[in-house]
Amino acid sequence: MQYFNQLILSSIQYSASHIYFIPNTPPAIKTLGRIEFLQLKNCSTIEIEKIIESVLTEEAYNLCKSKNYFTTTLNFNQEYQLNIHIIRSISQIKMVIQINKKTSYSLSELNIPIELLKTISSASKGLIIVTGAPHHNKDITINALLDEINNNQKKHVLIFSNDNAFHKTSNKSIISSYNLSQVNFEFIKNQSADIVILGCINSTELIHIANNCIAIGTLVIALVDAVSVTYAIEKIISLFPHRQSGLNTLSYHLLGIMLQVFITSKIHNNSLYLYDFIKCNSKVQNLIQEDKLQQINSSNIKNKINELIEQNKLTYHDVQIILSNLSNTQFFYDTHYDIF
Repeated sequence: MQYFNQLILSSIQYSASHIYFIPNTPPAIKTLGRIEFLQLKNCSTIEIEKIIESVLTEEAYNLCKSKNYFTTTLNFNQEYQLNIHIIRSISQIKMVIQINKKTSYSLSELNIPIELLKTISSASKGLIIVTGAPHHNKDITINALLDEINNNQKKHVLIFSNDNAFHKTSNKSIISSYNLSQVNFEFIKNQSADIVILGCINSTELIHIANNCIAIGTLVIALVDAVSVTYAIEKIISLFPHRQSGLNTLSYHLLGIMLQVFITSKIHNNSLYLYDFIKCNSKVQNLIQEDKLQQINSSNIKNKINELIEQNKLTYHDVQIILSNLSNTQFFYDTHYDIF
């Protein structure tokens, strides 16, 4: 199983779309439309059979052995799915694996805090901040939230983003997507939107529009590129003309802030999302009002990371930069080199 996982991870790093296991040849990958044999030893029919047995459940494996053609889909990790195709004949067995990057997740798959959904469901107006490092896939989280809202609530949702990942087919909700450059308060007002999602709030104009939306009874969900809760709040406040006006506005209108981190373990061959939702209760409101932002921390993520390290599911090397960012309350800048 470890050999299989390492092979999948290596193939992902080479942007491979398929892996081929054919008897008496090395494993091959398909990348950029070309098939290349890997510099590994030849696989025998018995070795391919053992790989299949290690990957499938006992029930699926027994079913596979009884069929000439068998196909199934497995979740490799939170980011990738594997479509497995197995072809049997009397003399040999072949396996083709298609690697697909997942584009859709449920709230339960991601373990998104239920408090966030409750806040979105119960609040008629206010501001919710969704934050995380630029490359930590916040669009995945927003898509999961949109699916949950779309399937269960009658809401009018307007999305303004430069990311084309937010196009949704309306179900119970009416969901419309626009480029971020098209955001306009009068348009939002005329549309009578219940929820407005701002894909990247990074200008005084967007803050002004967000405030106006909240004033007319709209719930605003704003995405902010930041490596910690404190830094996200600082970035929002920096967009106001005066610091105190930013503190006052956030202390009054902020409903909660959710931090997301995406962790990839090169040693344990897995990846996962971790979340922390800080509800803006009276204590948090006072800390913002008194400009004590350093005391608003995301201890849940740090505790969960330490727990996973103790369980040997992560190593300190996997999360060193993330822990440093979460603990840093003095300097407000992104540590971009954690992408490598």
